[in-house]
Amino acid sequence: MKFILFYLFTSLSFSYGASCCGGGSSIPGLITGDFRAQMGLQATYQNEIGKAYSQGEYLYYNHNKKRTRQNYSLFASSMISERAQIGGKINFSQTDYSNDAKKETASQFGDSEISFGYELIQERSFSWWQPRGFVFIALTLPTGSSNYNSSSSLYSDVNGKEQWGVSTGMSFVKIIRSYDFLSSFQIGHRFSDKQKGVSINESFYGSFLIGAGVSPYNSNFRLGVNISYFQESAKNVYFGDKKIETQKEFYSELSIVGSYAIDPNLSLSINYSDQSILGPAQNTTLSRSVGVLVHKRWSL
Repeated sequence: MKFILFYLFTSLSFSYGASCCGGGSSIPGLITGDFRAQMGLQATYQNEIGKAYSQGEYLYYNHNKKRTRQNYSLFASSMISERAQIGGKINFSQTDYSNDAKKETASQFGDSEISFGYELIQERSFSWWQPRGFVFIALTLPTGSSNYNSSSSLYSDVNGKEQWGVSTGMSFVKIIRSYDFLSSFQIGHRFSDKQKGVSINESFYGSFLIGAGVSPYNSNFRLGVNISYFQESAKNVYFGDKKIETQKEFYSELSIVGSYAIDPNLSLSINYSDQSILGPAQNTTLSRSVGVLVHKRWSL
């Protein structure tokens, strides 16, 4: 069971892969097993294959347009009491954008995050139905660069919303023999901001995830599948006296995760995610990505 609890965090770590310009959200790196601390390093290669404008209106790039990104995330969390924990995450990316007329590369930090979690529902004895439940709150720090502050014609230097934000939600995990199930949801608020003379009104967002996995014969290997959805409300943007109302943003993502526990406190995981398979999308980029996660934990 300890191996499976280890894997459950891996699925949450890979979930909610943000669209190209940091438009998505992430579930905080919760400690969901019997560990006192954890740290992870994740590297992802992301290929942007197109854009969704209005619902049902898609533009897919041809071979002359290239938009790839290498994302690196470092996260850590620690228990501060029997049930409470704190955590943080920083992001860095390298982009390679080109078209028929121009080529750009850039490296920059993305938005960062500080989180607090609490185990609200404990599972002290076996139950067929009761999961472990965690409530969390996360603060997004505007350490990235947004579209409105970009100095690049291809927006290769964009890696975040560059707005303060706060979110809250819950995550649930359940293990039944060699099978595991997880679900998570969050709602958040992005605060108004002013960037290079552009005034950006507040917006609200929400996301959820469901997933399941299996460790055959209770082995050290796990294969899991996650489905996630993200949506952010429309907002008003003011360029001086000119007002523009953006469309709301939404997309779905399918992820397949394979994990192997090298020992009880160290695992290696590989993930494939695709935002072009499930459901409609609007006002967002569409990407496919492959990621690798090295995850270290310290036992109680």
